[in-house]
Amino acid sequence: MDVCVVMTDVFWGDFTEAPGENLESYGFLPSNRMYEDDRELVRRALVQKFGSSGFTSGKKAFDVHGVAGSRVDADVVPAWLFRSFHGRGIYGQPIAREGIAFWTTDGKQVINFPEQHIIMGRQKTTQPTTALNTPHGC
Repeated sequence: MDVCVVMTDVFWGDFTEAPGENLESYGFLPSNRMYEDDRELVRRALVQKFGSSGFTSGKKAFDVHGVAGSRVDADVVPAWLFRSFHGRGIYGQPIAREGIAFWTTDGKQVINFPEQHIIMGRQKTTQPTTALNTPHGC
């Protein structure tokens, strides 16, 4: 089981598909918030709930250890809201695709669109299997 703890009061923005736009032009304020601080908040909450021996810290997630008859193993990923901006709507509002962003413990950024993956996964599982929509016609 995977659990994503998304901090929605801050976001990481990408403006590469919205030339000339930036945080300020869309009316957002920059933040001095650090992802590492939010990861530490999640770690402390896990210590409070499961104790320091109830989980381990991985590069991407905290691995909460399962207990037979009580809980399953779970990966807990601290993340920020991610917005990929694409321009403005007809009333000037920002247009953005939303996902999540997090950083590994060695500083690599990971961007993901879990809601999009869920929708695409549902579409894939509801399509009949034929030689035309399976990999390599298998």
